[in-house]
Amino acid sequence: MKTKKTYSVFIMLAALVLCTAQWGEALTDVSADTAYAALQADATAVIIDVRTVDEHNGCDRPWASASTGCPDTSGSNAYVGTPMWTAGGVSKLPINVPWWNVAVARGTSAPEDEAEVRAIIGKLLAAGVIDYSTPIYLLCRTAYRSHYMGVWMEGTTFASGTGAADGLSVFTNLFDIDTDGAPGGGSGGMEEWNRSGDGSGLPVYNSGGVETDYYVPPQVFSITPAGGDAVTTSLVPFTISILEPITATWATSAGSFSYPAVTRVSLNIAGSEADFDTTGTTGLWTDYPLSDTLTNNTYTWNSSAVSSAGTSWSPHALASGLDDRSLTVSAFPEIDVAPLSVGFGQVQTGTSSSAQTVTIDNLGGADLSVSNIQLTGTDTSDFSLDLSTCGGTSPTVTAGSSCTVTVTFSPFSAGAKSATLEVDSDDSNEAQVDVTLTGTGSATAVPDIDVTPTSVAFGIVAMETTSSASTVTIANTGGEKLLVSDIQLTGTDASDFSLDLSTCGGISPEILVGDSCTVTITFSPSSVGAKSSILEIYSDDPDTNEAQVDVSLTGTGQVLPVPPVVGADVPELASPDDASTVSDSLTLRWKPFTNADKYELYLCKDPGFAGTETGCSGAAEKIEVAALENNGAYYYAGTGLGLLLFGIVLTGGVRERRKIMLLLAAMAITSGMLFVSCGDDSESKFNPSSGNTPENAESNAYKEYAVSGLDSGSTYYWGVTAVDVDGNSIATSAKWSFTVE
Repeated sequence: MKTKKTYSVFIMLAALVLCTAQWGEALTDVSADTAYAALQADATAVIIDVRTVDEHNGCDRPWASASTGCPDTSGSNAYVGTPMWTAGGVSKLPINVPWWNVAVARGTSAPEDEAEVRAIIGKLLAAGVIDYSTPIYLLCRTAYRSHYMGVWMEGTTFASGTGAADGLSVFTNLFDIDTDGAPGGGSGGMEEWNRSGDGSGLPVYNSGGVETDYYVPPQVFSITPAGGDAVTTSLVPFTISILEPITATWATSAGSFSYPAVTRVSLNIAGSEADFDTTGTTGLWTDYPLSDTLTNNTYTWNSSAVSSAGTSWSPHALASGLDDRSLTVSAFPEIDVAPLSVGFGQVQTGTSSSAQTVTIDNLGGADLSVSNIQLTGTDTSDFSLDLSTCGGTSPTVTAGSSCTVTVTFSPFSAGAKSATLEVDSDDSNEAQVDVTLTGTGSATAVPDIDVTPTSVAFGIVAMETTSSASTVTIANTGGEKLLVSDIQLTGTDASDFSLDLSTCGGISPEILVGDSCTVTITFSPSSVGAKSSILEIYSDDPDTNEAQVDVSLTGTGQVLPVPPVVGADVPELASPDDASTVSDSLTLRWKPFTNADKYELYLCKDPGFAGTETGCSGAAEKIEVAALENNGAYYYAGTGLGLLLFGIVLTGGVRERRKIMLLLAAMAITSGMLFVSCGDDSESKFNPSSGNTPENAESNAYKEYAVSGLDSGSTYYWGVTAVDVDGNSIATSAKWSFTVE
């Protein structure tokens, strides 16, 4: 025992020492395979590549020999290429932060241009691309400079990127891609990346050509707004930045390469370019202010750039780990007026046209303050406004709501007339909206068609049955006979509707002044689902808005339960009583029906059982209740108990089994009692009742279904249909109702 305790204490101390050593060291060496897996799993993780642009191109100055070529088009250079990985469904690339070049001796533990490196890291912090706890994987040719950069970063405090002295902190999650952990040992970095995975290397950016294999694409970053931001202006500003390290020493070295010139920077919203800039970069970080006018909504956006080397890429890394950021535009008013022109056609002088409406909508997220609604122009006296629904000339239209202006044309003289309906508001983009009003005064009498209603809804109708008839009235309110040239049905489901034109005398009636005729319409759905059609009426009404009048027709076809046969042998409902008041939890009961294999139960707020909610006829799954008593639930209980008893016997030893046999005898008696007491366990959307309730001594004579959670104050209708073994409906009960307290 003493030895075991000694080992336990030793193991605990060793673990403590290891944990302490791990926590005290921020830089950790990892293999390329480990880094690749971690980068794919964590969308916030980034690679910082400390190589110069020459090394990306395969020149590897100052280490490349003259025979290597520049760039190395042979593909034999083990250090060439740019890592690529996928995280969160987005392909990503490293951030390039060159450490030092030939001007700094190997082993130097500070960057060649410390001010530039600090400026790069500060911008990344300020923009939220990285933070102090972001997993950062450092990469070089062979993990030499990446190691020293990691040591430098973990021992250096950085400002938040704003230049202020506050907020200083250190990075706590640094990794060096180097399996052996020996900087300068000949393995690690890009060399290790290119020989890892299955031996053929991990993924690299666009492998296969000089331009794509040896030039890194533009380093473009979405800076503002931050992911998930909300703005309260319709003209939304965006900031997109290009990073191009410009350390003078290596950028101007003889024969050195530089980054290809950026030729286009794009703002992409919802997958389409919304704004762009073709100005080239001007420094280490080049900010591009772009914008787009957006309505109140939530958008996804990102940025991209193209360089003269023919490469294009979206942001390398974002704090969210995705190159798509979300943006919510809200809390400003947005006016929408429709229509923007109203033509009244010919109207007899001394009379008034039919009224036309103009709707003022607020599509924004804040109240719209309308300061004035007025008529302007030459013939304002021939037009009149009714502002009652808007509440006057300066209504406040709340977000998402609207009001309507009614306009009437009453010409005092013959000839063309025009005016402008002017709507002024606090919409910053459309402070004034104008609606053009036109009409012609006629010295002679003209017909004026009036059709009511302009829409007819038939609701839900059983498939292959016919609805009740609805009528549409065509009236002539003008001063001259109205000639109707055609009355027809159009649209996708025109065949599901039918017309009776007998009172109109056909499709082209003549309607005298002050007279009317009616069109009778019925709906007979041939299939299940929503149906629509248009009733079109053409006439010689000179009003351009009324030469064709459309009436919208809608209806829904549905399979409804077989109606009960009055006086026939049908399932008999028992409780609750018809038209009674009940609690929100109750049990429905009915007497079994001969030859029924199961019952389909309907329980719906609609008296016709129409609808798609569970319990209605259009539900995806019907409520079915088995017809047989004791439908087999006890088999599961018996089987489970048998397994339990068997397990108990096997677990005991020889001596214990004699005692267990006494226990088994008692349990057998108990199981027998449970076996015979198991009742009906019919399927239920809610909770099936047992079929044996104390309050109903004859409960075995009824089928039951328990429901709960019903809506207070609502009236429900219910009934059952008996179904035979072939799935055919053989009888349907009467329909009862109850109201929930």
